[in-house]
Amino acid sequence: MAPGIATRRSVARKSVTQKPAARIRSSFVNRREFEKHLRTNGCNLHHHGAKHDMWLNSANGQKAAVPRHKSIKKPLVRGVCKKLDISLPDGF
Repeated sequence: MAPGIATRRSVARKSVTQKPAARIRSSFVNRREFEKHLRTNGCNLHHHGAKHDMWLNSANGQKAAVPRHKSIKKPLVRGVCKKLDISLPDGF
């Protein structure tokens, strides 16, 4: 091989740094636990969609869509709780 041409082995790899232990948090919420939280705060399952469930807060009539995945990202949980006008689950 000609001098000056980089090969895969000669290319320096970037070092991977780990995040501090204090900053590592779970960014997901279990869907079943979240549904339990919705029920305890006065929300009811309105209907099943193709990929989402529609939840209704019977106190104020607000509706919100919750995806039917095993785990749901925390920003989405915050948005659903805000839209339904209920408190956030424990651990937020």
